[in-house]
Parts: sequence; structure tokens; C-alpha cells
Amino acid sequence: MQRALPDPDQEDVQITLEGNVLTLSGERSFELPGDIDDKGIKAESKDGVLLVHIPRKQGAAAARPIAVQVQ
Repeated sequence: MQRALPDPDQEDVQITLEGNVLTLSGERSFELPGDIDDKGIKAESKDGVLLVHIPRKQGAAAARPIAVQVQ
């Protein structure tokens, strides 16, 4: 079984083995813009992936494209 954790920093991920139980834990912090609708935030797990939906408030600025730079 394989699961992906994209580009984690070593200090952000802890792995422990106790008996036959492997535990993976970690933390990722994200700063959100001020125009989110906090009452509309939803999370779901689908095909082993955690999806978090964070909607913007009505009347928020339109989405804008952001260039991705690969190094």
C-alpha cells in the first residue's frame, strides 16, 4: 500500500510503530485570505485523500490565475 504526502518537511511528519500499529502524524499550516466563508467550510475523505473545501464569501474578488514555477 502506498500513500502520497507531497513534499513534507522532515520536522512536520512523525512516524511511530507500536506493536503492529504504524502511526503517521503531521501538521501543515495554511494562511487563508480574509474573504472566506467560514460557515461553508467542508471536509471529506475520498479515495484516501482528504479534501477540504473553503468557499469565498459572496461578492469576493474573482479568481485570478497564478503561475506555477517549477524548480
